[in-house]
Amino acid sequence: MRTGTAAATDRSARLAPASAPGSDSPAPSSFAPSATGFAPPAAVPAGRPTPSTLVPGETVLGRYELVRVLGRGGAGTVWQAIDRQLGRPVAIKCLPGDGGERALAEARAAARLGHPAIVSVYALGSAAGCVWLITELVAGDTLRRTIAEDTHTDSELLQIGIALCGALRHAHGRGIVHRDVTPRNVLVPAGAFRGRDEAHPCDPGISPAKLADFGIARLAGRAEHRPEDEAPVPGKIVGTLSYMSPERLEGGAGDELGDLWALAVVLHEAFTGEHPGGPPDRASALVRTHAALPSLGRRRPDLSATLVAAIDRACAAAPEERGTVQELEDVLCAELQERGVGVAPAISDPVRAAGLGEGPRAAGDAAP
Repeated sequence: MRTGTAAATDRSARLAPASAPGSDSPAPSSFAPSATGFAPPAAVPAGRPTPSTLVPGETVLGRYELVRVLGRGGAGTVWQAIDRQLGRPVAIKCLPGDGGERALAEARAAARLGHPAIVSVYALGSAAGCVWLITELVAGDTLRRTIAEDTHTDSELLQIGIALCGALRHAHGRGIVHRDVTPRNVLVPAGAFRGRDEAHPCDPGISPAKLADFGIARLAGRAEHRPEDEAPVPGKIVGTLSYMSPERLEGGAGDELGDLWALAVVLHEAFTGEHPGGPPDRASALVRTHAALPSLGRRRPDLSATLVAAIDRACAAAPEERGTVQELEDVLCAELQERGVGVAPAISDPVRAAGLGEGPRAAGDAAP
């Protein structure tokens, strides 16, 4: 299997010239909370741990032993931890203050979902001055990083696309719209592409990708519990600008076709190494103007016309011209078949893919 430098060299030889370099800073975004009935954590009494003073080895919520910090950002800190009741590793997000609104939104969305290509949410609780969201721990990298490192073969990218199509179909079928499908919110599990041979390149027990962060998800067809989803607050952008569909930028709340548009943009970026609008600043500016995105075929003329047409169609500015997630998935599957490669077992098994999931529990409750 080609990975790393070999894959990079191969794809670079196939690409048409890239656009001029630009800023690599992410598009600005923020989360605007609103009243949901969730009480933010109370002030921490003097002498007790706070998010900034927690160290590895401490236990939160009575059962999760902190191991190490996985990442920090504007939305909070993510720790690797051990669930001492169940003896399993977990990821645990510390979301201080108003972050509790986002944690509750993600937990509510996760309660409806259970799919091998969606990161599972286990529990939600409040302690040490912040809200803690306990989720499945996925060892691996974000798709943003693997795209930057040119890690994947085209067949692996097809597998990732199929997994994400399945994740979105599952969520949409349960009335959940993600609204923030980006390379940062896609995790590529370690070992996903360690199959037995070229025709079966995927580990049978690992999904090629997992969709994460349902923190700004909403119920399809009606307003969720956040009024600003329907009427954006001036100066506040809910989501990632360069992956926002044109209709969302015009004030729409976002629907299934908006998720499809974002997924197609992600796939275009995965196959070329760059957002179809160019580097981050340029991409955000292009999306703001609602200009038509360039065809995937301009950068990847070696790809089949059918695949290019399907991804270009899903990137259409007009929602009614995009087709459906199922139609895009069908093309990705057909492309794999043409290459003599089977779909990853973890996402092709209809019994596993149709799992209902358990949803999040109260943080102190043990699994049956």
